[in-house]
Amino acid sequence: MADEGGFVGKSVDKKQTIVENHVGTDDKKGKKKGKGFNTRSLLCVPLLVEDQCVGELELVNKKNKLGFSEHDVVLAEGVASQIAVAI
Repeated sequence: MADEGGFVGKSVDKKQTIVENHVGTDDKKGKKKGKGFNTRSLLCVPLLVEDQCVGELELVNKKNKLGFSEHDVVLAEGVASQIAVAI
């Protein structure tokens, strides 16, 4: 998959989980133009099967103000591995 230029693209290209809890501080990446949606926090987990990325799990805007925690990362990676196998 080619680099999509954002957090998801980086996660796919590097085949690594990315956590960004201050997305809203970067207006370019934090707002969807014309949608009225503001991304504050983001957790991106690649769906990997035998070191091949077959998709991406993206969680947006954790309800608490602290953003995504290490516990959230562990849970998301566990769910992502199950999704990848199912695909």
